Amino acid sequence: MTLFRRGSAFLWLNLTLVLVGMFSPAQAHDLGVLKADLVESDTATGSAYALTVWLTAKPLERVFQPPDLPRRCTLREAEVHQNDSRRDFIFDCESRLTNLDTFILHWPIDGLLLKASWQNAPDSKAVFATDNGEITINLSALGAGSATTAAQVGTYFELGIRHILGGIDHLFFVTGLLLLMSSRRRLLATITAFTVGHSVTLLMTTLGDVQVPVDALEACIALSVVVMAYEAVRLQDGNPGLCVRYPWAMAGAFGLLHGFGFAGALIELELEVSDLPLALLGFNLGVEAGQISFIALVLLAYGSTRRLGPFFESFRSRRGAAYTLGIVATCWTMQRALPLI
Repeated sequence: MTLFRRGSAFLWLNLTLVLVGMFSPAQAHDLGVLKADLVESDTATGSAYALTVWLTAKPLERVFQPPDLPRRCTLREAEVHQNDSRRDFIFDCESRLTNLDTFILHWPIDGLLLKASWQNAPDSKAVFATDNGEITINLSALGAGSATTAAQVGTYFELGIRHILGGIDHLFFVTGLLLLMSSRRRLLATITAFTVGHSVTLLMTTLGDVQVPVDALEACIALSVVVMAYEAVRLQDGNPGLCVRYPWAMAGAFGLLHGFGFAGALIELELEVSDLPLALLGFNLGVEAGQISFIALVLLAYGSTRRLGPFFESFRSRRGAAYTLGIVATCWTMQRALPLI
């Protein structure tokens, strides 16, 4: 009975990893945040507004419905440009929009970087994250200046969590680290080294002028998961490699690589230099919170099945998970390397 249960746990673990890998996109580092402009202009009867969302290559086929406007506002025109590079929504309001107004976007994206140009106030901008499939634009964040410091950090924090939990290759790498560790203390030190590594390149790439070819980066990140899987199999064969003998150094080195992937998400927003410190702080904290939550969830799942054997002593689950990680990551590596050929 015990063997059957162990086999069942092994089967479900690997089936889950395979399904997650098969149905996850090969390119995993698009933040899913678009840029938009809100421009106010005067009319004889009130104010007119133009909301323009700028599209990237990925959401071309997505549906961008007109926003839910305040009651005193009426949509005049919704235009799709021929080159499909943007969507324009023109609307009129009986009186000017104020800090008390909001409008809601039902758009299939993770967030929006919105820049507002007002007639009688300085230009301002803020980032708004998706909540339950909706983006609520609170104009209090765009009135006579940018959003408050706490609001900006909170928004980027949420985007950081979304990014790490949606970056399946990063999570697979962390899973590989879990398979290599013999104790929770050793795991904590290794994860800390990984955090330091990707934080360094996140800062260097975003604040500096360090650039890495995207296709090569994506392929290398997938390859790092293959290396983790290979090291895990070697460990089970009683032949520990460098990642086991020097886990902190190897995790820190791979963290430098993964940091370029995290940085790409912020670079695509083309933030102003003045916005970068808060964006980096909130985003990096969000990435760490998501990473820690994932690790805690994995450990909790194994802890709840102690009758099947402790996680760190489960030979069958470790070997099976390592092979599954390696197979899925190898497929990713080959797929991502094709544009390089």
